Amino acid sequence: MPTSPELANIDAAFERLNTILDTTGALDSAATQHAAYALRLAIVQALGDQDRIEAAEASLAELKLSS
Repeated sequence: MPTSPELANIDAAFERLNTILDTTGALDSAATQHAAYALRLAIVQALGDQDRIEAAEASLAELKLSS
């Protein structure tokens, strides 16, 4: 599936934001992690990237198990 430049920009912006959140410790919060993982899942679903969809779903499932 071809990726639109807009979706690619959203994906890249999310990755930058996620790196900042992780570096600053903001992702230590389960609520913030859940929101970030859910957003990542929505983005990769829009991109149609099956490998990343599976990884995002696994991250969300793992977070739910640890909560």
